[in-house]
Amino acid sequence: MDTKRMHRVYTRSGHNRMLITFKTVVSQPLIERLAQTIKEQWGPKKLYAGRLQAVFVEMAQNVLHHSAEKADAGEGGTPCGVGMMEISEEEGRIKVQSGNLILRDESLRLAEQVDWWTSCEAEERKRRQDRQRKAPRHGPHAGLGLAELAVKTGGRFYVNFETVSDRYDFVVITAILETGADHE
Repeated sequence: MDTKRMHRVYTRSGHNRMLITFKTVVSQPLIERLAQTIKEQWGPKKLYAGRLQAVFVEMAQNVLHHSAEKADAGEGGTPCGVGMMEISEEEGRIKVQSGNLILRDESLRLAEQVDWWTSCEAEERKRRQDRQRKAPRHGPHAGLGLAELAVKTGGRFYVNFETVSDRYDFVVITAILETGADHE
């Protein structure tokens, strides 16, 4: 990266109060290391650190398992998802975003699931999450990521898509965490 472009990224990061931003092959060991870093950085000082860590893990696991772009992470040879993660701070809230390629036919299903989880009150989200945890699981993943996001964010998350080809969309999932003590 040349100096001018790197400086622009540096300046934009400061203005937007980006705390973490990266694009990489996302593996489970990487998620665990970054989750531990989040816990160490924010845990002792912030009431919302546990929710931030949980939301980050769920969103990073979404990239790991559901990104249409796969690569070898060099940690066991299993292909892992490629994507972006960003944590930024705004007045009174933390925004966690993930971005990755998905198959176009998965976009509508994902949008419907997000609408389903964000359309209800807190008690209903918790009941739905509990029912989903007890339901039979299909495939290697529990399918609880959106449920966890819905509960941990109080339903404050959304999804956007950009079509990048006939086959793929780029999906951005955004989760908002209120940082006040009354939102813990």
